Amino acid sequence: MRARESGLLPQTMNPEALVALDVGSDRVACALAEIDLGRPRLVAVEASSSYGIRGGAVVDLERAAETIRG
Repeated sequence: MRARESGLLPQTMNPEALVALDVGSDRVACALAEIDLGRPRLVAVEASSSYGIRGGAVVDLERAAETIRG
């Protein structure tokens, strides 16, 4: 299901890029896609070790925020 059809995007919104952020206990991953002719085109993917998050919960907010900022 597309984001617009699922109600995740307003009908008037026409994004030029999409970003996905996966924050987990072991790693943080980010993917960037540009919208090209109505379809996403993957531009970049990056992952790094996660700190401040254990068992799916934030245990150290400062370190978790630092991890996400990169």
